Amino acid sequence: MLFFNILHAIVGIIFSLFIPGYLLTLILFDKLDIIERIGLTIGLSMCVDVLIGLLLGGSKTMMDLTGGITAVNLWIFIGSLSLILFIGVLFKNKFNWRSLILR
Repeated sequence: MLFFNILHAIVGIIFSLFIPGYLLTLILFDKLDIIERIGLTIGLSMCVDVLIGLLLGGSKTMMDLTGGITAVNLWIFIGSLSLILFIGVLFKNKFNWRSLILR
């Protein structure tokens, strides 16, 4: 049970602090150094997390519609946003898989 809790935390940190921001930097910026890309990745991921938090629980109406901020809702919203951004990266780079490598 402890193993699954640790695994859940590690995957959650990767999905909340790295994946959305990295995909956004691939879409928005063409030529960045690796340090700049990592810094922007973490910063943009935090911005995305804040916006998702506001969307899920920013007002009483949104809390009623979405069910509030729960672990399941966060996984659904961050996962679906990451999938949409991933498709955007593939379209931008004409389905070139090598463009996803950290460069």
